[in-house]
Amino acid sequence: RRVLFRSLRFTSVIIATLLSVITLVLTEETLTPVNVFVLVSFNNTLTLCIGTYLGLALLDGYEAYASLGRIEEFLLLKNLRVISSDRSSQKETEIEAENPSEMKRNSLDCQKKRRGLSTADELQDQTSLLVRSLAYKQAERQDSYILQDIEFCTPVSSLTVITGPVGSGKSTLLSVIAGEVPCTHGEVSCRGTLAYVPQTAWVFSGTIRDNILFGLSYEEQKYTRVIEACALADDIQQFPSTDQTGVGERGVVLSGGQRARVSLARAVYADADLYVLDDPLSAVDFKVGRHIFEKCVKELLGNKTRMMVSHHKDHMKDADEVIVLYKDRVLRSEEHTSELQ
Repeated sequence: RRVLFRSLRFTSVIIATLLSVITLVLTEETLTPVNVFVLVSFNNTLTLCIGTYLGLALLDGYEAYASLGRIEEFLLLKNLRVISSDRSSQKETEIEAENPSEMKRNSLDCQKKRRGLSTADELQDQTSLLVRSLAYKQAERQDSYILQDIEFCTPVSSLTVITGPVGSGKSTLLSVIAGEVPCTHGEVSCRGTLAYVPQTAWVFSGTIRDNILFGLSYEEQKYTRVIEACALADDIQQFPSTDQTGVGERGVVLSGGQRARVSLARAVYADADLYVLDDPLSAVDFKVGRHIFEKCVKELLGNKTRMMVSHHKDHMKDADEVIVLYKDRVLRSEEHTSELQ
């Protein structure tokens, strides 16, 4: 539309003048310098009023109409049910406030099986994520569950690997935990802040540093540790403006692996308590993936609670717990995975 508008803007005066002269000749009107001068001036005035002002008004009106349509569509979306809460703050602990006795009893049973704890206070100190009777199915598939009867608890500062065949619901489970999609029924309770890294990396049109900081203040030492742990240091040095290089619309300047590492670095820099990682190493090669797992997941995030989707046996060996999903259910949940190999 803008191309058509600009082309008509610069050609309309010539076309209008030509048609006017042809009309005067055909009607046998006398062409004098005064008539031609008045005619050209009149056409220029019409072009300024109609071709420029009216054209810009129509374009702005159309863009405003499209923007209002998108805003209306967003405002009419259904609200997601809040399924995550911070159990470290008593004011925000909605799930515990609704039914504290049942919450402690069920979570205590779960923790006894995994850690052998005996008191609810010890449970609250050691459990970072608790999932109870979680189920999810899409609205268009009312008779088919994607997740069903999912129950597990994750200790603080532990690494949990979720694995299973394609289509078993791994990414959906992480999306529900992160609050990206509403669960059909069940509860998810997490302690502290949560950072979610989706399998499809997301970057916005800004510099590499802006994408990593994401509005947080710049701390040089922390920033350097993050980009080194996420194997971004060498890539950033190759750009002409280093980390001040603009990534372009949807990160067109970056490769798929670089976008995935920038997305991971953004989450790591946020310094959350619980990290939900949806197969973040699938877009990088084996050498880079091993570096990220060792330096980032195990070392830099070693004191954080980490839940990661992965199919690599080496990751499972280093995990504190492995959860196997199969046909929308938890097939098996094992600890001390080094003994299982």
